[in-house]
Amino acid sequence: MPNPQKKLNKDDVKLGSEDMAFWQNLIEAKKIDIKVTEENLRFYRFIVENAEREFRKAEEEFNRKV
Repeated sequence: MPNPQKKLNKDDVKLGSEDMAFWQNLIEAKKIDIKVTEENLRFYRFIVENAEREFRKAEEEFNRKV
């Protein structure tokens, strides 16, 4: 975002402007957020799959005792 105290003219917005730097940094940060979120999702899926497997084992053992 441009500095709110500074008024920009059409000629002031150039390659490497504050706006471009802001948006580029935002894009890079969100790419990192997406990567971390995907890794977390993979981790949580593993936890659920493992818990389901352990639940089935416990259920089978319980049913054998009954």
